[in-house]
Amino acid sequence: MENSNFEAIKMAVKQDSTGYVLNLRIHPNDFPEELLRDFVGSRYMVVMVKLDDDNRPEIRVRNYVKEAGIICRDPDFWDFLFNRMDIFGKSEENAISFIYEHCKIKSRKELASSQEATTLFNLIKKEFQEWKAKKTEK
Repeated sequence: MENSNFEAIKMAVKQDSTGYVLNLRIHPNDFPEELLRDFVGSRYMVVMVKLDDDNRPEIRVRNYVKEAGIICRDPDFWDFLFNRMDIFGKSEENAISFIYEHCKIKSRKELASSQEATTLFNLIKKEFQEWKAKKTEK
């Protein structure tokens, strides 16, 4: 099947023992014909974008300011900083100071506007998540 795109309307969501079942209504003129010929159980990669009232994609922006606040209050992040980044105290204040220094910012608000700060924040978050995953494997 070639790549297809079409507009659909969410009609229902159910849950069964293996996951969620999403029912969509697709206009007959938009329905990909090859989809009818594929076997039940065929797998697809699905990308969906919600449309606004003007039929434009709704874009949701990640709130890095909020994410930074949450991670700085996480005791596991404090452990990560203590064990991997040589921070000498497990606290929210030290985590905040680390984020400011690491991301080269003076306020978390800068994460909303600085691509460099966002990139650095994402890198440290990824490293933290990998560290946390290894920690839970043990």
